[in-house]
Amino acid sequence: MVEAAPVHVLIIPDGNRRYAKQCGTSLESIYRHSAEVVVPKLIRFFLLDGRARMLTIYAVSHDNVAGREPAEVDPILRSQVAAYEAWGRSAEYAAAGVRFRFVGERDSLPEYYRMACRELEERTGDRRGPVCTILAAYDCERELVRAAQRLHAASSDAAGSIRPFLDLSDSVDLVIRTGQEMRLSGAPPLPCAYAEFFFPKEFFPELDVPQLEALWAEFKARNRRFGH
Repeated sequence: MVEAAPVHVLIIPDGNRRYAKQCGTSLESIYRHSAEVVVPKLIRFFLLDGRARMLTIYAVSHDNVAGREPAEVDPILRSQVAAYEAWGRSAEYAAAGVRFRFVGERDSLPEYYRMACRELEERTGDRRGPVCTILAAYDCERELVRAAQRLHAASSDAAGSIRPFLDLSDSVDLVIRTGQEMRLSGAPPLPCAYAEFFFPKEFFPELDVPQLEALWAEFKARNRRFGH
C-alpha cells in the first residue's frame, strides 16, 4: 500500500454536455466514459500513486437530481452505478485499501442508486487506505442548514463550531473544476477556505494524465500561507 500524502483534492467535473455537443455524440456515451475512464484515472493519479490521502468527486448535485426529469438524469446515474459496481470488484483498489463513501441527500436518488452506494460503502468500509468520497445529490447550502440543526440539537445553549457537524469536514487543499467556468456550483465552501483553485480549459471527458501532472506541479510550486 502506498503511503498517501496528507492532501485532500476536490474535483468538480464540468463540461460533459458541451463536450458531447462538440463531438456530436450521445450524452450517455460521454457520461459512461467519464465514470468508467476519467474518474479511475483520477483515483490512480491521486490515491493509488500516493499524491493525496483523500479525493472527493462531485458526482451529481441535488439540483441535478431534483430539477430534471428522471429520463434526463437516469443515464448519468446509471453510468455512475456501473462504475461503482466495477470499483467494488477491483482487486487493485482492494490492495491499495481504497475506501469509498457517499455524502449527500440519498433520499433524492432512485433506489437502484442508493443500493449501489450502500453496497460499495459496505464492501470497502473496513479498509484503512486513502478515501474516495462521492458527493451525490449534494448541495452545500442544504448541508449547512442540516449542520446548524445538528449543532442546535446537540447544545441549544452553547456556542460551538458548525464544522464538526458537516458531513464533509476535512479541509480541502486542491480544487479542480474543468471546463473553465469559475464557480463552486454547490460544492462545500467551508472545507475549501484555504484551497488552491484550478480551472483547466479541458472539459471533464478530456482530462488526462498530462494535464493532471501540470496542475500538480503548479500546486506544489504555490506558496500556501493559510492567511498568514
